[in-house]
Amino acid sequence: MFSPLALRLPIMPDEPPVYFLSRLAARNFMKARPFAMDMGFTFNGVERGDQTAIDTLAAVSGVSVADLNACGSRTVGDRIMLKGQLLDLNSVRRARVQACPECLRHDVASSDLPSSVAMYGRVQWMLNSVETCEKHGIALVTIADKLPECECQDWSPAAASGLDDISALVKTAVARRPSRLEGYLLDRLNEKPAESWLDGLPFYAAEQTARLFGTMALFRDSTTPFSLYDSNKYSAGEIGFDIVNGGPSDILSFLTDLKRDQLQSRHAAGKKTAGPAPIYGRLYSRLTLMDDPAYNPVRDILTEHIMSHFPMGPGDDIFGTPVTSRRFHSILTLQKKYDKGDRTVIKILTDEGLLKEHAGNLRDMLFDAPTTERLMDHMVKSVSLAEAQKRINVTANVMNTLRKDKIISRQCTESDATRDRYSIVELDDFVRRLFVDAQPVDSDSANAVCLMDASARNRCTISVIVKFILDRKLPWVGSRNDVRGVASIRVNPGDVSQLLARQVPIGVHAFEAGTYLKIAPPVIRRIADRGLIKGTCYVDPLSGRKKMVLSTDDIERFNAEYVTLFNLARAMRRQLSQLRAELTAQGILPAKETIGVGATFYRRSDVPFGN
Repeated sequence: MFSPLALRLPIMPDEPPVYFLSRLAARNFMKARPFAMDMGFTFNGVERGDQTAIDTLAAVSGVSVADLNACGSRTVGDRIMLKGQLLDLNSVRRARVQACPECLRHDVASSDLPSSVAMYGRVQWMLNSVETCEKHGIALVTIADKLPECECQDWSPAAASGLDDISALVKTAVARRPSRLEGYLLDRLNEKPAESWLDGLPFYAAEQTARLFGTMALFRDSTTPFSLYDSNKYSAGEIGFDIVNGGPSDILSFLTDLKRDQLQSRHAAGKKTAGPAPIYGRLYSRLTLMDDPAYNPVRDILTEHIMSHFPMGPGDDIFGTPVTSRRFHSILTLQKKYDKGDRTVIKILTDEGLLKEHAGNLRDMLFDAPTTERLMDHMVKSVSLAEAQKRINVTANVMNTLRKDKIISRQCTESDATRDRYSIVELDDFVRRLFVDAQPVDSDSANAVCLMDASARNRCTISVIVKFILDRKLPWVGSRNDVRGVASIRVNPGDVSQLLARQVPIGVHAFEAGTYLKIAPPVIRRIADRGLIKGTCYVDPLSGRKKMVLSTDDIERFNAEYVTLFNLARAMRRQLSQLRAELTAQGILPAKETIGVGATFYRRSDVPFGN
């Protein structure tokens, strides 16, 4: 066990243990690192939050472990935990010491200790993103910079060497309130509610995200967040916090303005169309390099903006992640997809009214991908009526029937409304859907006939049978291996006959009746089984299962004659047990014919307030 030192001093509010160790060493006329070694622990151990080192420091200083840990940092992997917040190495100042001269002057004036140990460092001064004193409303001053590694975080010698005249520093200090980013970070460190979108990010990700957006807003690509100092760093934090504080909507609005300004600058400089990386600049490159999952929410917002404002599609990647879908096309992507020249693409888009009024660079214009692809497929991937019949292998009469019943749609362009065209994609999809459940057959039989024969035997159009196949209502569909297209489809005429002949009785099922009466469907079925509500059974033509429908008129009759205890209590706003007791006391008992159905029924005529 260690005995407390003779020359001791108290730990001050907001003082981190590593700064306290430095003052304690100075009080004993030593530098912090040799002093710690003499006391049986290491300076770096206190800096990393090693509990053994903290315990030893508490023993020699006479300060409680709890007071030392209150503002102590602890290394967690490659991060730093400080007062419940996760920081990284860029969040903490080590080789640079900044302080509020007014705070230091007050320290000296209110202490009997020598000024070199009376002045103590605050935990907020260790934060790289905080350069303003919240208490006195002035900018922090740099009292030591570019310290060697052996002197980093050794507070007292650094403070003593840089503060020859505190009064002069107070007079020259810049008066300003903390930036909104600084205020947010300080509130978060002190566990004050902030209600910001940044709350969802770790501390280090929140500060760097705000500074990154602020730097991009002020300086574009001319500098980086880590090269900013003093007023520029303050302004970047102020503006960056305003951009990201509101979350996705404000960030997306900023990105839209950024893209517009960047495109105008590139056009003025005669530069070509650019993708996301040149437009977003360091904003994009930094988020690409920082593969930390903590920044995923920020990357997700940028990804959404990129997908909504750039012609990204399969073959592209965003932050190293392949793009799997497309929202928009540009003239260039349409050229690549359909292997057409830019003049051809522009003519098609102009003829269809998508380029009636354009401004700026045509290559920067975006077109809705599904709409544009349907148009291009129609113009580039379409065939005439005769070619369509040949492609799906049907006769002219069958083709006309399918067209008349709108199973196959003809397409006309605005530029040539008199000429029918048929999409190859739609034709192929139509044939594919017919063959979804088709089983191969070698030859025709009584139970496997072509669509023409099935239509003739059942006296219905081919379209009816085709709809049965597309809706997957037929229990069996076959296809001839030696015939191509629609002509190869085979069906059982008996299956078609059953679908055409069966009719479902009129009425409602137990579920609908239960919803209307506010009674569980199983209770409804038991009531119907007892004949209290008339029902009709039928066989479902699709599933083959026996089902029951209930007469709507008989449901109304039953509802007028009976009422459940639950509905009665609910209507009267009474408790079930209380209402049941009152009815029993009056000699009113449940209807005998309903006992055992799973609910308690009374005849409305027996209950004085049944209606």
